[in-house]
Amino acid sequence: MRYSRTISVMLTSVLLLSACSSTKSDKAAANKGTADAESKVIPVKVMTISKTKIARTIDYTATVLPYEEVNMAPASPGRIDEIYVETGDRVAKGDKLFLWTAVSFIN
Repeated sequence: MRYSRTISVMLTSVLLLSACSSTKSDKAAANKGTADAESKVIPVKVMTISKTKIARTIDYTATVLPYEEVNMAPASPGRIDEIYVETGDRVAKGDKLFLWTAVSFIN
């Protein structure tokens, strides 16, 4: 019993020592790897650090409603001959919107 334990300990230690030892081919492969790493130089661009402002924009989906909405109707009967603006156009006070011709019912 004592001999089997001693033999198993010795066998385990021999296996560990043989696994940890290196050979000449391992050293040659390691030297070749460093030579390849040195020959493959990657060019880089060097810049100085500077402060800049970054513009942040956030897009939202929304419905825009007018501040004031005016429904127009003529005081007397007539006919619209020409429309000068389209839906969504920006208008200012005094701009012409349409050409209206009054209709007379007097014969």
